[in-house]
Amino acid sequence: MLAAVQEAGRNGQVIFASQGADPSVWSEIRTNPMYAGSTAYFPEFYGRYLIPNIIRMMDGEDVEDPILIEHVAITSENIDQYYPEKGAPTAAAEAPAEAAADKADVCQGLDGGGIKVGFGNLGESVPFAVQVREGIEKVAAECNVEIVNADNALDPQIAIDNMRLFKTQEVDGIIEFNVHGNIADSICEIADGIPMIAVDIAHPGCSIFMGANNRIAGELAGEAAGKVAKEMWDCQVDAVVTHEAPGVGQVNIDRMNGLVAGLKSVCPNVDVGDFENWSMEPSGILTRLDSDRVDPGYQKGRDYLTANQDKKHIVSLCINDDSCLGMLAAVQEAGRQDQVIFASQGADPSVWSELRTNPMYAASTAYFPENYGTYLIPNIIKMIKGEKVEGPILIDHVAITKDNIDQYYPEK
Repeated sequence: MLAAVQEAGRNGQVIFASQGADPSVWSEIRTNPMYAGSTAYFPEFYGRYLIPNIIRMMDGEDVEDPILIEHVAITSENIDQYYPEKGAPTAAAEAPAEAAADKADVCQGLDGGGIKVGFGNLGESVPFAVQVREGIEKVAAECNVEIVNADNALDPQIAIDNMRLFKTQEVDGIIEFNVHGNIADSICEIADGIPMIAVDIAHPGCSIFMGANNRIAGELAGEAAGKVAKEMWDCQVDAVVTHEAPGVGQVNIDRMNGLVAGLKSVCPNVDVGDFENWSMEPSGILTRLDSDRVDPGYQKGRDYLTANQDKKHIVSLCINDDSCLGMLAAVQEAGRQDQVIFASQGADPSVWSELRTNPMYAASTAYFPENYGTYLIPNIIKMIKGEKVEGPILIDHVAITKDNIDQYYPEK
């Protein structure tokens, strides 16, 4: 709403009050006389309520319900008491030396005080993207960077509109998570020289790339699927179905061909034709489906299963976890749970249960979205300050399977 007010030139006509008091509004509370305040929930202190009380409950003690937090209206008059411009909230106990060292390490010795960064997120309906945002917010707070969040909602026009929002907000840098590679030129035109890092989808010419090593990420999960196919079926695979996102261009090609290559590295006799010459047309026993979310994964998966009743040994390779979950629902509906092996990308919480309990869910390659902020925030600070940042910035991937999931994502 504030952005709309500013765009309309009606700054003196609207008073604002909100809930949360997160870092995205601290600057407005301090400097904008029309931003009356925001109620603080102090999420950083929830653990102080939760941990002692859960211990009491486990020890058999009675705990009064409900446990309510104490709120404060953060205004221009008290914000520095709770959220001073440098450092953590003063309401916290003094941080131990170890915490201070961790902060210095994650920020790489950089102070982002006075820096405002726009983050255009892929889509808040996608669990992976939510983890990316939460990780960015966490590191940004530690490094004193103000984040202006915007939800691209998997929509190219919204992504373009959000870029204009960032210009209105006069951000110093942009972190752009936009899935539609075909609008990269438009994104770059609006950015017009503002330092920018593109997440997972390259925007050449105006940004540094940070994200997946897509070929390797694909190969890791594909190899895991091959091992399960070899163990269960002696590599006698009669169909390979991929769930893809052709609209994202080279990312899709690298990731999906990596998945198929990983499968073939274990089961070389699987006939997928000249799969490296990527095309959405069938190749050998390989069928590629344009289905990168849960709903199309289910719908197109159901159609494929209906049309291929004779296929009993199917390997389903997915560009993300959502599409494999859609295919899994179609498989369960058809009662063909022992006929399809799954391997996907993302390893977000939506598939952890399947990885632990479903012997047909071979693996999901982890991208550790919760750690993206540790790559993004220090590097965008450097770019804003005029330092040279070498791209691409690539993450280290791991194939998460039933054998190692508790090492990376232990059960609570």
